[in-house]
Amino acid sequence: MGDMTTPIDSNNDSPEIREYLEAILQAVRVVDAKVDAVDAKVDAVDAKVDALDSRVVALETKVDADSERTDYLSGRVDALSSQVAENRKLITSMNTRMTELEVKFDGIRNDLAMVKGGHARNAMRHNLSRIADEFGFLFISEMPQQAVIDFAKVAASKGIGAGEAESFRNADVVIHVRDGNGEPGYLAIEASFTIDGNDVRRANRNADCLHEYTGLPAYGAIAGVEVLPDAQADIDAGNVLFYSIRPRELQSE
Repeated sequence: MGDMTTPIDSNNDSPEIREYLEAILQAVRVVDAKVDAVDAKVDAVDAKVDALDSRVVALETKVDADSERTDYLSGRVDALSSQVAENRKLITSMNTRMTELEVKFDGIRNDLAMVKGGHARNAMRHNLSRIADEFGFLFISEMPQQAVIDFAKVAASKGIGAGEAESFRNADVVIHVRDGNGEPGYLAIEASFTIDGNDVRRANRNADCLHEYTGLPAYGAIAGVEVLPDAQADIDAGNVLFYSIRPRELQSE
């Protein structure tokens, strides 16, 4: 077949034939142009496909890397979970040990409190004359323990409350004193290494009991080394007499 794009100029063809052939050639040119445009689009699509292939490869590479990273992190998480479980066991063991130590320390603190309280009471007993003198009284004698017990029984038989009778029965010390005018009376003394409000209440309750059932003046007094705020407030308000035990006075029997 010849070049159909070449104009027909045969002298043998009629004008109609030449016009028809020219029309055909023009149609062929249009088709060729469209084919060229389609080829260009195909090339563009191929380029996009190639680009997508590259992106797919890159994504596959990234997925593989992420998978490796995920596996690594999963391993780390498992390791950390195991470590956390071990730490929890260790913490539980430590808490148990701490609880045991706290119980022992509480026991030691209680023992020390008893020992310190005993030293304070001994110091008070060794200084009864000095205590009475500091409060402006003359020491006469200490009420024997049996006399204290008997007095508590008498008071109980006359209607004193059970708590008050028991408090008096367990009084640290009750002493006979005389004031500056020679009038007799009593001091109900409670001693602790660390004085608190309970010591003040016991001393005053015992003094009230003495006054009510003897008719003589009686005074609540406390003796100690340290004073807690609630007791200090009563001391400052003059609600109780206070003797400060000096460290050098502390001694065992």
